Amino acid sequence: MKRWHRLAAALAVLAPIAAAAAEPTCVVPPSLLETAATLPEWSVAALDRASPLRIVALGSGTTKGLGASTPAASFPARLEVALRARVGARVTVLNQGVQRETANDMMARLDRDVLAHKPHLVIWETGTVDAVRGVPLDDFGALLEAGVAHIREAGADVLLVNPQYARAMPRVVNLLPFVEAMRTFSASQDVMLFDRFEVMRYWVDNDVFHLDESVAPRLVGAEIDAVYDCIGQLIARMIIDATPDAALAAK
Repeated sequence: MKRWHRLAAALAVLAPIAAAAAEPTCVVPPSLLETAATLPEWSVAALDRASPLRIVALGSGTTKGLGASTPAASFPARLEVALRARVGARVTVLNQGVQRETANDMMARLDRDVLAHKPHLVIWETGTVDAVRGVPLDDFGALLEAGVAHIREAGADVLLVNPQYARAMPRVVNLLPFVEAMRTFSASQDVMLFDRFEVMRYWVDNDVFHLDESVAPRLVGAEIDAVYDCIGQLIARMIIDATPDAALAAK
């Protein structure tokens, strides 16, 4: 349990603080959002304006919204707001995050909690809990491959979200192999990846947000809401960039 407490204090329950301005900025270098992967199922669905667009977010604590002031401040909820501003009210994002779940735990409920909703796009955040629990990297990679294949067979696209970054991470858990494994997998399998680790490292290095290790886990709220909001906005931008202009011309 001590390991989990240390992780919660240093990473899983973040306390981001806007260091440079009263209003935090979500800007990152364009290269951090570039991808050669596509979202064919989502794009086809987006062109059919008579039908709703469904996204399911699968993940662990940070998908659920750990540390956020309300469920509406989680990154899936903020993603829905950002997409609706561009695509219209027919976009829904269902949050199926469950705290402390490994990729294997998520695979066990993939059909029931995700594919049963017939999503056009599945956002799968994973890797952190597997690293904390010492899951063998080969096993993690095999689960990732099997999960993405199963989602695609069900007729949905996948957008992966890798672990988040904090200064304390190297002292807490050996996360980098899992971060790299997800990058390698996404590139080789034509899967879109939101590189949350690198995005958050950019924010820390450039004093956009400061992940303050000394702040107690309970002292969150508005600060962590700002990070979740930025993540939702940036993922929305990636999705929009992968969607044909014709599908976005009219809401």
